[in-house]
Amino acid sequence: MFIRELIPEELIIKIPENYERIHVKGITRDSRKVKKDYMFFAIKGTQFDGHDFVGQVIPLGGIPVVERGEGVVVRDVRKAYALSLKRFYGEPDNKLKIIGITGTNGKSTVAYLLNWIFFPSGLVGTVQYFDGKEWQQAERTTPDSEELYPLFKKMLDRGLSYCFMEVSSHAITQRRIEGIEFAGGVFTNISRDHLDYHGTMEEYMKTKLSFFHNLPEESFIVYNKEDPLGREIGKLHRKKVSYGILQGMIRGEIVYSHYKGMRVKIFHNSIELPLHFPMVGEHNLKNLLAAYATSTIMGVDNKSFIERVEKFPGVRGRMELVSTEPYIYIDYAHTPDALFNILKSVRYFHKGRIITVFGAGGDRDKEKRPEMGRIVSSFSDISIVTSDNPRSEPPEKIIDDILRGIKGEYMVVVNRFDAIKKAISIAKKNDVIIIAGKGHETYQEIKGKKIHFDDREVVKEVLGVQDR
Repeated sequence: MFIRELIPEELIIKIPENYERIHVKGITRDSRKVKKDYMFFAIKGTQFDGHDFVGQVIPLGGIPVVERGEGVVVRDVRKAYALSLKRFYGEPDNKLKIIGITGTNGKSTVAYLLNWIFFPSGLVGTVQYFDGKEWQQAERTTPDSEELYPLFKKMLDRGLSYCFMEVSSHAITQRRIEGIEFAGGVFTNISRDHLDYHGTMEEYMKTKLSFFHNLPEESFIVYNKEDPLGREIGKLHRKKVSYGILQGMIRGEIVYSHYKGMRVKIFHNSIELPLHFPMVGEHNLKNLLAAYATSTIMGVDNKSFIERVEKFPGVRGRMELVSTEPYIYIDYAHTPDALFNILKSVRYFHKGRIITVFGAGGDRDKEKRPEMGRIVSSFSDISIVTSDNPRSEPPEKIIDDILRGIKGEYMVVVNRFDAIKKAISIAKKNDVIIIAGKGHETYQEIKGKKIHFDDREVVKEVLGVQDR
């Protein structure tokens, strides 16, 4: 394809004559990937400005697309980049039904549930991506346009009709989802997170709300009516379904819970739908309601829904039960609200003591750390404060911040392996251990390096050593 076929005419300011008849062979924003006849989009990021690398790509035969300086000049280089990729890969998002799922917590569980209900279907999220044939480990929740459009094309080429996609606030702000024709949007909830990036809760909420404002007019919305931002989203005039435990068009109730799952009822109009859901907690009932509301609006009948959901294998690192002697759960909870949800759930159905191993990520919102300490120590019998992706910060400094909110019985074990080992060593019969913060992650990020570390592997090793 030629440049004028890729970049929308209204975005073009100037195309130098020597670029007019070049047949474009690739598109990238990474100067290291440029080859002859590749378009290089000079995008300004948080650390680098692509315009500074234009001089490097021209000798390689690259075609620089810029907002200033030498090359193809456009009005909005980020928009031109996304829409060029969309056209280059044949506009696959227009042929797929892509459902975007956003919110602070619950995105992965809802996305996995929907992927399971509609399987085979595409998945893009925090844990993995699935293109209809291959599963791959996710680098980040919502990848860049350069990864998304070829992924969509693979899904389409492999006969998929649906894609369920987590949409992060970073992706919205950085316009990684620019140009995608979403068939629908799902909102889970909003609570304190990413304030190191957004600055204030107001900006964070405004970012999430903008996703729904920018959905195509014919798309649908599923929203949590019990969340203040959800009620704002519900004011938008389009096809929509609300859900909640007590409020909403679709409501739910936990009949009883067990470590293997819970018996629930879903209420929709005059219908009462009883089923077993193999996850636990009121927050996961809400995730189930979000999936049910989305499935219903997309035409899934109740019988099919129940048959699929009752066999749901769960999500890696989301209330994942990895041992029953003692009971050990691994969860990704790394915000005050997420910690509250999992601890409240466990307290509801476990009789023994709760021992929680947790930390907080470095180079992130510091103000949430004492609140995390307060919540964990309020709901746990023993709190073990440890390291969790300290990044460039000293782990001891992060732990000191957490301890400002701690009360009750606690201990500090900086090394995460030792902290998990300590928790297992002090656990008695019927006690439950929650290892929070990393979930599906298989690394510790320390001083710019990712070092292999998997909470699951540590649990197995320690239990093996202790022959339990």
